[in-house]
Amino acid sequence: LNGYQEALTSYRSARQILEDRNELKGFAAACLLANMATLEADSAADSLRLFEEAKKLFQEAEALHTEEGADLLVNLAAQCLKTGEVDSALQHLHEAREVFQSQNLLEDSLAGVKFWMNLGSALMQKGIQN
Repeated sequence: LNGYQEALTSYRSARQILEDRNELKGFAAACLLANMATLEADSAADSLRLFEEAKKLFQEAEALHTEEGADLLVNLAAQCLKTGEVDSALQHLHEAREVFQSQNLLEDSLAGVKFWMNLGSALMQKGIQN
């Protein structure tokens, strides 16, 4: 196994433990799923599902309006772009922008750069569709 596969296997084991204990909830579980989604290279649909599941957990933990939550939204948007779901990507980026603005993270941060790059890609894809 390569490093990514080993990490994904570890994350899957951790998820299974949390599920077996009925503790797959809260901020830590949301971060776990987001990390799994980032590493899931075999299936874009699986990755998208994991990101959406992580978003739900972030919402339940009232952590979506944090820097980590905004980063999750940008990653979710990027995955939507990979699967051709441009309108969904734009919606997630809109949510992320609100969080980034409230946290003053759009300027002078790597998270802001990542946001602007994904927004540019989404707008370009939307223009191509129209």
